[in-house]
Amino acid sequence: MKRDKIQDELAASTKEAIEKEARQGIRLYSASEAIDEEIRTLDAENIVLDTELDFVRSLYKNLRTKNAP
Repeated sequence: MKRDKIQDELAASTKEAIEKEARQGIRLYSASEAIDEEIRTLDAENIVLDTELDFVRSLYKNLRTKNAP
C-alpha cells in the first residue's frame, strides 16, 4: 500500500516534469518558427533593395557616361 503510493507519486512527479519540458519545447519551437518567418521576410526585402540599388547605380553610370566631356 505504501509502496503503491510512493510509485504513484513518483509517476505523477515524472509526468509533471515531462509535461513541463514539453510545454517549454513547444514554446521554443513556436518562437523559432516566428523568427524563421521574420528572417525569410528580411531576406526577401534585402533582395528587393539590392535590385533597386543595382538599378539606381546603372542609371547613375549611364548619366555620368552621357555627361562626360
